[in-house]
Amino acid sequence: LLSCAPKWGHHEPKNMAWRDHWMQAIYYPNQEVKMNKGEQLVLEAKHDEYSLSFDVYKDGDKNQTDNLTYLPISRTRLGEINNKAKNKIFETALLQLVERKSGVKKILCLSEPSLLGLMAAKLLPEASVTIVQENNKLKQLLSTLAQSNDLTDRVKMTTDLQEV
Repeated sequence: LLSCAPKWGHHEPKNMAWRDHWMQAIYYPNQEVKMNKGEQLVLEAKHDEYSLSFDVYKDGDKNQTDNLTYLPISRTRLGEINNKAKNKIFETALLQLVERKSGVKKILCLSEPSLLGLMAAKLLPEASVTIVQENNKLKQLLSTLAQSNDLTDRVKMTTDLQEV
């Protein structure tokens, strides 16, 4: 039986569903908010098909920045991306593929939430990589990672396959 629900969530554990939808997590606000007694605090919650995000601000003082803890992918997929053993398998497979196709100059990575396109750019400095990513948040995240890893000269991001 898989459950993250608190004990009070199921009064009769034998009759509960095989899986529930409770999720325990910690969310950090975008910035520290100093409050004085009597001031109103706003808790803002957002969600999409993958994630929840929260922020707090003083009433009338909405924070205009993006929530940096928002994830454009599921937490399960994030866990897979952070799996060193799987990433090593991807790296080995990518290098083997490229060895068989010597002289690879262009790589196209189609809309999938992984680091494979960036990995290819890092492992193959002579190749240019185009990543087609329709999710703008994920495209923004991948662009930031490309910049942090000095890959912007070899990685092109687009949301439209017709541009390729």
